[in-house]
Amino acid sequence: MSEQRNTQNNESSLLRDLSIPIAIVIAGAFIGIGLFMSGQTNNNAQNGATAAPSGTGDTRPDISELIPQLVTEAGVDRDAFQSCFDSDQTAPLVQEDIDNAVATGGQGTPWSIVVGPSGKTYPLNGAVPITEIERVVALARAEAGQGPAGTETDAVTPVTEDDHLKGNANASVTIIEYSDYDCPFCSRFHMSMNSVVAEDADLAWVYRHMPLEQLHPNAPAIARAAECVAELGGDDAFWTFTDGYFEATS
Repeated sequence: MSEQRNTQNNESSLLRDLSIPIAIVIAGAFIGIGLFMSGQTNNNAQNGATAAPSGTGDTRPDISELIPQLVTEAGVDRDAFQSCFDSDQTAPLVQEDIDNAVATGGQGTPWSIVVGPSGKTYPLNGAVPITEIERVVALARAEAGQGPAGTETDAVTPVTEDDHLKGNANASVTIIEYSDYDCPFCSRFHMSMNSVVAEDADLAWVYRHMPLEQLHPNAPAIARAAECVAELGGDDAFWTFTDGYFEATS
């Protein structure tokens, strides 16, 4: 199930406690990154979400330490990153992905579209298991069957050199995923996709953004941060940052 749909349909969905607003601080002067936590537990309850049970705690790493660590591991200069982030110059890139996700029928994350050799599209909704990913990839590769009635997946924006791609750039099948960095279902799907791409030499995986701000207040800013890493360090740096974030927060 996708995260937003799970949250809407299941009042016991797993949302973490949201703490007091904080800003990321990097090496003293590395401040203002603007990743804020929200304390609006009541709003979450009104939307059908419940906070984590008292006493469970939040074992996720401190993002004030994690983000600068990942920026460094990606080989990106921190000052250049701070300048990029503060300028908000990558926000339009994130919004472009969000708009396309919505146009293709995405309602929650992860939302993916499998594109076959001739451009025929097949939806892949939610954190489906590896076997289902492989089944739909095989369907797309054979260009057999049809997607569910009413889907608009053919509205997906064609992949360009500006996209973040892992796997074979010349593959006959591409999976375009719209994801949220703080979505636990996305984290699970991310690990599955890394396994699938590693085993299938004729597959490309494209990562695009669909942060669900109402559920994850930090997600849009993390997406913008990832785009700054990509702009300054290239696609390899982007994947180092992205893989590292999901590994650290899963």
